[in-house]
Amino acid sequence: MADVGDAEPDAEPDAEPDAEPAEPPSQAPEPGREPRRRKASRRLALGVGSVVPGTPYRLHRWLGDGGMGAVFEAQHVDTERRVAVKVLHAQRRTLKWVVEGFRNEARASARIGSPHIVDIYDFKELDDGRLLIAMEFLEGPTLHEVISNEPLDWPRLVAVTRQVCKGLSAAHRAGIVHRDIKPENIILIRRDGRDDFVKLLDFGVALFIQDGSTVRMSGTAQYMAPESSEGVSDARADIYSVGCLLYALIVGDPPFEGNTPSDILAKQREQEPLPPSRSADRPVPRDLDALVLRCLAKDPDERFQTMDELEAALCEVQLANGWVTAWDDLAPPEVEEERRARIVAGLAELSAKARPRATSWPRLLLVGLLAAVAVTVAVLAWPRADSTEVDDPLEEHAQAAQRAAARFYFVYPPHSDPDGSTAYRELLALEDLGTRAAEQRGAQLRQEFATTLVRLGDRYWDFEGARPFAYEYYASALVFAEDEHARERTGLSPAGLERLRTRAATGDFTELELLATEPLLALADPDPKTRVEKLEALRSEHSVPASVAASLDRVLEHPEHVDSHVAQADPPRVDPTPPSDGDDGEGSTDGGGGSTGPVPAVDGPDDEPPPDKPKPELPKRDPAAARALVAEAAGLMARGDRAKAEILYNRALEADSRNVEALDGLAQISFVQSRYAESAKRLERAVKLSGRSPSRWLKLGDAYFKTLRYGAARKAYQRALELGDPEAPGRLKKLESKLGPEDEG
Repeated sequence: MADVGDAEPDAEPDAEPDAEPAEPPSQAPEPGREPRRRKASRRLALGVGSVVPGTPYRLHRWLGDGGMGAVFEAQHVDTERRVAVKVLHAQRRTLKWVVEGFRNEARASARIGSPHIVDIYDFKELDDGRLLIAMEFLEGPTLHEVISNEPLDWPRLVAVTRQVCKGLSAAHRAGIVHRDIKPENIILIRRDGRDDFVKLLDFGVALFIQDGSTVRMSGTAQYMAPESSEGVSDARADIYSVGCLLYALIVGDPPFEGNTPSDILAKQREQEPLPPSRSADRPVPRDLDALVLRCLAKDPDERFQTMDELEAALCEVQLANGWVTAWDDLAPPEVEEERRARIVAGLAELSAKARPRATSWPRLLLVGLLAAVAVTVAVLAWPRADSTEVDDPLEEHAQAAQRAAARFYFVYPPHSDPDGSTAYRELLALEDLGTRAAEQRGAQLRQEFATTLVRLGDRYWDFEGARPFAYEYYASALVFAEDEHARERTGLSPAGLERLRTRAATGDFTELELLATEPLLALADPDPKTRVEKLEALRSEHSVPASVAASLDRVLEHPEHVDSHVAQADPPRVDPTPPSDGDDGEGSTDGGGGSTGPVPAVDGPDDEPPPDKPKPELPKRDPAAARALVAEAAGLMARGDRAKAEILYNRALEADSRNVEALDGLAQISFVQSRYAESAKRLERAVKLSGRSPSRWLKLGDAYFKTLRYGAARKAYQRALELGDPEAPGRLKKLESKLGPEDEG
């Protein structure tokens, strides 16, 4: 068994692993309990083969000796259950923080209730004053032991880290920050016939969250967040630690080493880590590289904000690289509906492709269940025909088209898989079935995909350097369906469009052309920060053609254009430039920028657009137009159409950036889609503009609560209470119940 705590199981003790202090100290009673009267007594003997006095546990063998206590394999004398027993060192029982850590470890398991947290069965105080914990007995290596022998391959790395995220997500929801995530505190056991089921250990230094509090610095320097060394931690400190863990799994060592803990902590605070790809002795996918560096941001606000967000990003890296893991049937992360649906559908597709022709019925059942979940969840993201069988060829092609579109492979396949599936090729296969139902479903999907692509084109049309990419989105939209707006913007000739459709149907694209489309995937990412990170990664890799790189440089000179939520509504129409003499529509698209920004995968337009003009000044405020848009958006919200409502709310803010109702509406949409940090930012701005609404403060408190910012939530609820919100007392009571009386303040 691996150590359940800090024990070192390789050493055998010469004597019992405790030394008794000169006089047993008295201990203050817990609140609500009578002081326990006991005489100063000799330390109880804990001999292998004997029952621990006052407990039902018989010790079988000593497993190790850690910083807080000794660990034994034991057995309950009545139930015969095997357990691990940890007994606090006698000389440590006078240290308040050690005793509190021991108690934390016991109550953390009860609070969290996750299969990825070691189960605690019993907690006792022995007659000599020492504390004892009886916990789940785990047989398996620590992650440290595993990677000491050989590095994890990419699928195994994803499977293990996803489970770490799940355990920590459950802890954070329970108001607990682990603060000591490292390979030594992760055990891999066998469960359900599979290896690598993760168990997180050692919550002895966990922080029971009280936002804004300063606490004793605890943890391991190589895996400690910069802010933790100053005694300030929230859930995002664990995200940093998981970044250090991932770095160690990829490279073999954590990002920073030093001669002393102080040296290492100084580097954690002051030095930027090298990308894993520059330190590892194996090629590292650039999206995994970017994910790790985001976890390791010095500013907590620049990291992933929740473990669920981090797990979702891991899943997306997995899908982008086509990795199949032994644990792809894990529950999907709790993120917004559309993102969750894409993840579930993508994992189902991977499992189906990896499934052998002849397999055992449990595995078939497993994959079938996962596929069923994917179909169910995908309903949230994509409208569907009323009813067809899952194994119907029509439905197979429709779902494959939707999955490809969800990963933004509409027309062009992945550069890493030129023969891979695209939404357009799956759509053609569906329509080739020749049935009336296939025709109707194909028409529906064509319109859906075209609408999405036109919106992406609209998003980037007026942004510095991004117009060539907008052309590409518009041209891709025309591949699926005729759209007057897209046709005007591109000027693509009928011959040029037909040629693009033919190449999209056959997958006849060069490597250079597919490389040129990589920025389109990055710009389409729903997360603003991730867009910028992906674009920067593309630019730093020098993998895109020079002409596209020039456009990327111009875009990255103005990252605010892609690091923000932009209204996806139709902007004013722009008349195309009259065609030049002799232009037969066969040329290449240059986006009006000469050689600085083509996306070479598209045959050029008949009408070359004028050069990019300086970005026009922002329009003056139009409060009346904003109010009208908000009223229309509110009607859409009442009918459940949040997607269109979000567009109108954003347009309202374009008309009047001080429209508080538009901010409220966007905050509500973000909240119901589990984008809690984004919701909080909207509401923070709203209360600055209009801080007299008690319900707005209450909602801000709810958003803070969901992101584990409990101190900020308390202040928001208290402000709502001061303004007379009738629900504020209940929220405050719930908050105090969540924190527990020992965390009040």
